[in-house]
Amino acid sequence: MLTSRVVRYGGAFLFVAAATLLMMAAGRWLAEDPSVAFLAAVVLTAWLLGTGPGIFAVALSALSQGRWFIAPDLLFVATWEQGAALATWCAEGVLVCVLFGSLNRQRGTLARSERRYRLLFDRSPVPKLLYEVATLRILAANDAAVRCYGYSHEELLGLTTRDLAEDGSLRESLEGAEVSARHRRKDGSTIAVEITTHAVGLRTPSRLAVVRDVTRRKELEEQLRQAQKMEAVGRLAGGVAHDFNNLLSVIGSYAQLTLDELDEGSELRELVGEIQKASERAAQLTRQLLVFSRQEVRQPRSIDLNETLVGSGKMLRRLVGENVVLEMTPAARAVPVYVDPGGIEQVLMNLVVNARDAMSSGGTIRVETGTLTLDQTEAQRYGCAPGEYAKLTVADEGAGMDSATRLRIFEPFFTTKPAGKGTGLGLAMAFGMVEEAGGAIHVASAVGAGSTFTILLPLCGALSHAPPANDCATLPRGSETVLLVEDDDDVRATAACALRKLGYRVIEAANGGEALLICEHESQIDVLLTDVVMPYLDGPALAERLARTRPEMKVVCMSGYAGSQATRERLENGGLTFCPKPFTPQSLSLALRKVLSEPAKHAVNG
Repeated sequence: MLTSRVVRYGGAFLFVAAATLLMMAAGRWLAEDPSVAFLAAVVLTAWLLGTGPGIFAVALSALSQGRWFIAPDLLFVATWEQGAALATWCAEGVLVCVLFGSLNRQRGTLARSERRYRLLFDRSPVPKLLYEVATLRILAANDAAVRCYGYSHEELLGLTTRDLAEDGSLRESLEGAEVSARHRRKDGSTIAVEITTHAVGLRTPSRLAVVRDVTRRKELEEQLRQAQKMEAVGRLAGGVAHDFNNLLSVIGSYAQLTLDELDEGSELRELVGEIQKASERAAQLTRQLLVFSRQEVRQPRSIDLNETLVGSGKMLRRLVGENVVLEMTPAARAVPVYVDPGGIEQVLMNLVVNARDAMSSGGTIRVETGTLTLDQTEAQRYGCAPGEYAKLTVADEGAGMDSATRLRIFEPFFTTKPAGKGTGLGLAMAFGMVEEAGGAIHVASAVGAGSTFTILLPLCGALSHAPPANDCATLPRGSETVLLVEDDDDVRATAACALRKLGYRVIEAANGGEALLICEHESQIDVLLTDVVMPYLDGPALAERLARTRPEMKVVCMSGYAGSQATRERLENGGLTFCPKPFTPQSLSLALRKVLSEPAKHAVNG
């Protein structure tokens, strides 16, 4: 502060000294009015250095004029008139200092304000454009606008706001109102923006546009809408599969019961057998619907990957369409893996659909199975432990991916498909299912060279084959008491008929409330056979209620549709034996004998 004052007041002294020397060099006889030079010194001091130094310059100028020019032979002035004139000059000098000092302060305040607002404009994280209303010419752009559009400052100042609009039109907004539009960046890509404009008081009518890049938000909103739409379609498919499974339970069970009543030589056996086969094929369709809707209860078991590939062939060919060739090459020998059959079918379906979408002009998708033994080095490359693995490969001839895309393809909601064409969840779900099974998924791809997805799953031992169909006479029988709870009358009647033929004592209930009332007065109930999805009180909740008073009672839940995620998790996490629909007398018998042969449990795991 002291140094600043010394500089300012020292400057005032120098200005006055310069004026004095100038007038002395001109000679007394030439300096008829020295006050003009001194007034100039005062003005310069006040304008450049401020009011205080200016008044100091006035005092110095008065002394200099009185000593050297007005009365050089006397002390200060010769007459009263000279003194009055010098005093008047001093008053005028002080007034000039105050005036120019005020102007100087205003100029400094304005400069600081301009710098501050320029800094706020340039450093704002939100893109801002100042443009002329008449010509739409961009007058100023901040750094955020440069980053947003990819142009330099100079390039932006050579454009109009119409040049930035995707369709070349300009959507004006009312004062402070927000409008949505799409703008084009320098590289040709487009972004979704929301624009708010405000009038700016310049010499020519101008507006300040505040631009917000909402491309990512719009993408997430579209993905959310797509996911919600797929969830709604999945719920519909799950509901249809549930009702269809109930019908198939009736058809298949009565077909089996009818076969049991027919003689070996009866001509009707072949016809009824065809009915049974048709119901089994229809059951496969409903299971694929549940795979699509992701509402199938997971039941991992040992399966042959070859059989899964061949069994999914028809569905996959319908998915890829006519302009895509699907080549499936199962391994020469069985490829046993321990997975949920529906889960691996869903993984296969997602990979094939992605391969189809990558080939807009058609091509060939190759799906192969095999086995692979990984040593330590190869295991590290795939990200799994060394050992023997089953291999499932899906290769396409599509556009391929760059390295940046490959790093993100398994992220939830990440997709390279156009808006409305994908949710970004398929590969993320496939990755989760494969990891849950103890395997790994690897992708090899290059731009223009297609993509190859390789799934590795640990090989397991013996395969879990479905038991052969038997008639009721050869099935395991029982004499226990079964409380059958099913809200569908036809399904309940079918199950009761099959169980009674197997020797069980059956008590029927149409819902959970009836089952609770029956248990209040029924002394002996060995097993609860209940549907999962029922109104008011579902099967797992009913089992939990009854477990408090009948901890020794066994529980079997039957359904082809688990309903809510919470119910599905309770079925998958243990504690409840599950019998899938559509059921047959054989599946009911095996499920009951399995649970009745287990040690008694004192609670149902909810």
